[in-house]
Amino acid sequence: MKAGRIGISERLILQWLQFPNATILESRFNTDFGSRALELVIEDEEMPEVKNNNIETIVLSFTSYTDGMGHSVAIREPLNK
Repeated sequence: MKAGRIGISERLILQWLQFPNATILESRFNTDFGSRALELVIEDEEMPEVKNNNIETIVLSFTSYTDGMGHSVAIREPLNK
């Protein structure tokens, strides 16, 4: 086996997800989605209120396109609360 450990900063992950002011509270691998998925619990004003200690699973949607200069652009759709 060949393997390596890669560190990615919290800021980079949150910028990529387009939550620049959020904080990651927890991270883990989850297989409940049918394949291994990195699950993040983030705190942000855009997230729904936590009720009875139940943190909702949020599905993000992105619109991707190529701009006039040939750059790939992805825009996160607003959350449905």
